[in-house]
Amino acid sequence: MDNAKSIDWDEIGLGLKTLAREIAAVSAKGHARPKVVISHGGPDGDAASLRRHIEAEAPQLGDVAEIGFAACPDGRYYQLKNNGVRLSEGDVVVFMDSDTVPERNWLSSLLAPFEVPEA
Repeated sequence: MDNAKSIDWDEIGLGLKTLAREIAAVSAKGHARPKVVISHGGPDGDAASLRRHIEAEAPQLGDVAEIGFAACPDGRYYQLKNNGVRLSEGDVVVFMDSDTVPERNWLSSLLAPFEVPEA
């Protein structure tokens, strides 16, 4: 959430709502419930406020994914990504920036090669 400092919650919320829709679509195809890690540049104490904002803007995200938080005080772009990936648990890790609004079928297109047993 490096860019979260410079964009408003309406924009972040739109991206998170879209992500929730995409996760619901791939879950319907049999993909496991994912963990969404919010890596942010503030202290651990910011997690509660971030969770409230996310629940207000995109309540459906909590319905389709586990949400975790990874603090990286004053972290920069790549530090935040590396910080977040440490909490990932799956075989496939997908990154999304806070100022991104994914296109329809973005996630299913990205995951499609992993549905092929030979991949």
